[in-house]
Amino acid sequence: MVADGDRGQLDGPPAEHGLVDFGLGPYVHGTPSRRFPVYTRGNAGEVYPEVVYPLSATIAQTLGGDPFGDAIRAVGVLTAAECSEDADIHMGVFGGYAYLNLSESRVIAVRTPGVTLAETDATFLGSEGVAPSHVTRAGDRNLLATLRGVCHGLRVLATRSLPTLDAHIAEADLWRRSLPNLAAATDDELVELMTASAPMLNRMFTDHLLVSAGAGAGLTLLQMACADRLDDGTLALVLLSGIGDVAYFGPEAEFFIFDDVRFNQAENHAFYEVDSVEAAWNTGTDEGPNLGHKLRYKEGYFPTPPSDTLQDIRSEMMLTMLDLGIETEVHHHEVASAGQGEIDIRY
Repeated sequence: MVADGDRGQLDGPPAEHGLVDFGLGPYVHGTPSRRFPVYTRGNAGEVYPEVVYPLSATIAQTLGGDPFGDAIRAVGVLTAAECSEDADIHMGVFGGYAYLNLSESRVIAVRTPGVTLAETDATFLGSEGVAPSHVTRAGDRNLLATLRGVCHGLRVLATRSLPTLDAHIAEADLWRRSLPNLAAATDDELVELMTASAPMLNRMFTDHLLVSAGAGAGLTLLQMACADRLDDGTLALVLLSGIGDVAYFGPEAEFFIFDDVRFNQAENHAFYEVDSVEAAWNTGTDEGPNLGHKLRYKEGYFPTPPSDTLQDIRSEMMLTMLDLGIETEVHHHEVASAGQGEIDIRY
């Protein structure tokens, strides 16, 4: 739904007093926002598929206030002026059905680092998947609102405990134990119970929104950092959950450089053979001359020339890798006798 005029664009007669009648009785019909004009039935329709009649959902807002607005104002991601419009800004009921404000969610996405409009639309449109494109306004980007939202998210992530949640759990338990026998209660008692409990429930819902919104914004920032520094944004949840940790691995490319490699398989034989001038088995080979600088078995770790004959070629390999953008840090001879080498790659 797109706001068009005072009451929003809907088929049927206009409503003058917050109700609209399509011939089946009065339906709740609120006032859409002009600043945030696009509403979606998608996600809201999946959660609240039924018609909203008078004295059902609207009574909670009348008695308890506006938890969505209270939470958004507390976070500061929208300005006070943007939240002061005399309209159903955050969520509304039009023609009897609940709608979520997509324009508002899109502006919040613009002001939240790492969040895209496509991601926001996918979240709020649900299976409906259809909405007008976002029309950018001059005030959509607001650095101060972004900083307030980021700071709130970081504060939530840095919190090691939620005393407010513990207080809410205790308060809700006390409230449940104070309930009368609902089956025997009079209508007046039930109305009084509902009237008294609505502010408490809305206050708890406001705190829920503050924590969940802050955790979402903080998680997005952490995912961006993990994607940038660790090449894996999914590690953010691992870090926050405490289930695991981050491990850094630098590949060690280990290999052999042989001077001779022979193999064959025929009707009467099968063999393979490798050879290296460094190998211990070549101490008696006539090399014209053989200077005797052979590496004994398992003594090839970090020798120096002349026992290590591959220093220059490993250096050339490492320089070529650096030219290709592969960040290397060291190379050396490895433990095996016959020309084993290693090049370490930085993590």
